[in-house]
Amino acid sequence: MTTPSAALCLKRAFDTTMRQFQSVKLRVD
Repeated sequence: MTTPSAALCLKRAFDTTMRQFQSVKLRVD
Protein backbone atom coordinates (compact mmCIF):
# COMPACT_ATOMS: atom_id res chain seq x y z
CA MET A 1 0.00 0.00 0.00
CA THR A 2 1.26 3.44 -0.89
CA THR A 3 0.65 6.27 1.52
CA PRO A 4 -1.56 9.18 0.39
CA SER A 5 1.43 11.53 0.46
CA ALA A 6 3.43 9.20 -1.80
CA ALA A 7 0.50 8.99 -4.21
CA LEU A 8 0.23 12.78 -4.16
CA CYS A 9 3.95 13.08 -4.95
CA LEU A 10 3.58 10.63 -7.83
CA LYS A 11 0.57 12.50 -9.20
CA ARG A 12 2.39 15.82 -8.97
CA ALA A 13 5.44 14.41 -10.76
CA PHE A 14 3.20 12.88 -13.43
CA ASP A 15 1.33 16.16 -13.95
CA THR A 16 4.62 18.06 -14.25
CA THR A 17 5.95 15.57 -16.80
CA MET A 18 2.75 15.76 -18.84
CA ARG A 19 2.86 19.56 -18.78
CA GLN A 20 6.46 19.57 -20.02
CA PHE A 21 5.53 17.07 -22.74
CA GLN A 22 2.62 19.26 -23.85
CA SER A 23 4.82 22.38 -24.07
CA VAL A 24 7.47 20.49 -26.05
CA LYS A 25 4.75 19.21 -28.39
CA LEU A 26 3.46 22.75 -28.87
CA ARG A 27 6.96 24.01 -29.57
CA VAL A 28 7.50 21.32 -32.22
CA ASP A 29 4.20 22.20 -33.87
